[in-house]
Amino acid sequence: MVLDRDEIIQIIAKDFGILLTKDDPVLAVLAVHDVVLGYYTNEVNINIERLKKNLEFISDQHQAHTKTLSESLIVKAVQQISEESQNFQKNLHLLLEQEHQRHQIMLEALTERSELANKQATIAMWVAVVFSLVSMVTIAVIL
Repeated sequence: MVLDRDEIIQIIAKDFGILLTKDDPVLAVLAVHDVVLGYYTNEVNINIERLKKNLEFISDQHQAHTKTLSESLIVKAVQQISEESQNFQKNLHLLLEQEHQRHQIMLEALTERSELANKQATIAMWVAVVFSLVSMVTIAVIL
């Protein structure tokens, strides 16, 4: 910001009632102050721009890192779900196989009982037939 000496002299006179001349050392100090302030303002602006660029760079890096972590997390989650699903399927298959074997054993036992009952019924029938024949023969002999 460049200072206009005449404007400064008018403002000081109006606001504070102090009369300054164009050669007044106060104006020289203000001019030096303006130059120094301009220099530091420029330096601050340069540093702010650097900071903006650094923040953008850090933000971009953070986004890339977050994206990588997210993708890795998703891949791991999918793998874990897949493994758990496979384990569940294996356990379910094992349970179904065990249940099938249990039913197979029960079916074999029922089949054996049925065959035994059929044999016993056949024997009982033949015993009845034999006794009937013996009874008829006995009746025929008696008569």
